[in-house]
Amino acid sequence: MQIRGLTGMIIVFLVLAGCRTGDEAAARQFGRLKDEGADRYTLAYHRAVYLSTARDVEIGFAISLLNEMIADGYPTEARYCIDNLNRNGIRSGGLLALRGLCYQHEMQYELAMADFRAALVMDPEDPRIRELILNLKASRGLELTEDEILERARELMDKGRLDESESLLKALLEKSGEHHEATYCLGLVKLGKGQYDSAYRYIQLAEKTGDRPRSGEYITHIASVLEGETLIGSNPHTFSGYLKKSRGLASMGFFDRAQQVLDGGLESNPDNVNLIMAKALVWVQAGERETAEVYLLQQEQRGIRIDPGLKRQVLTTQN
Repeated sequence: MQIRGLTGMIIVFLVLAGCRTGDEAAARQFGRLKDEGADRYTLAYHRAVYLSTARDVEIGFAISLLNEMIADGYPTEARYCIDNLNRNGIRSGGLLALRGLCYQHEMQYELAMADFRAALVMDPEDPRIRELILNLKASRGLELTEDEILERARELMDKGRLDESESLLKALLEKSGEHHEATYCLGLVKLGKGQYDSAYRYIQLAEKTGDRPRSGEYITHIASVLEGETLIGSNPHTFSGYLKKSRGLASMGFFDRAQQVLDGGLESNPDNVNLIMAKALVWVQAGERETAEVYLLQQEQRGIRIDPGLKRQVLTTQN
């Protein structure tokens, strides 16, 4: 059976835990089969036999085998194995969600959704199960609730798929009018895209309706970025604008962007100690202390005079 695309992904439910003795022996057996060039059918057969007969299989190991069966094109066989595990008293939210994924491969969408929802009841804190529900609804053209749209938009934002996230958030705002959480998230998307004016406007608007995580910090740091851009625009040969913009970016965790800004300032001010120290500080903030130390040593070797106390202060800054 060919695997059908599920929005280009299969959620892998892996649980980090030690294997029992039988699992370890089985893992070695499957490894030998792979090394000997066993085909997918043979591997699926041996996995299914083990999962159908083992009485004390560790759930994490079972899930890893089931994922391999699904990935190799045997979702129905994997589903039978999950049913056997359930009958043997081996149950978890992850196993139930995997069975739903098997049903989805088999185009039994109602059964898939039922298993996903039951899995979410068993493990309500697992975001991967909620993601399966959202992906199934999206693939079937089912209408999402406002909360589901917002959750999907956040998920896309976290994965760096900012254009898709923005489209969902704008659609939600057009549909519901004032949706303050969507407004805030849209501000974060704009920030991720480097559209600082829009980010500032949306986050500030959302903050007026209630506290949001870090909204005050974002507003302060984005304002610093915008002020820096204004200074650079009015006089690109002074260093103060580059410093202000880079500090705002680094404070929000955009370390690469901050370094690019400082590089722009150093093009016209290559010996400016303020910009040089700022570059070192950004590396320290990003957890690259050794890189900062090497960079400052290189600057000193080319004749830049750096105050030892200031150098020590920068290199010992807590990131």
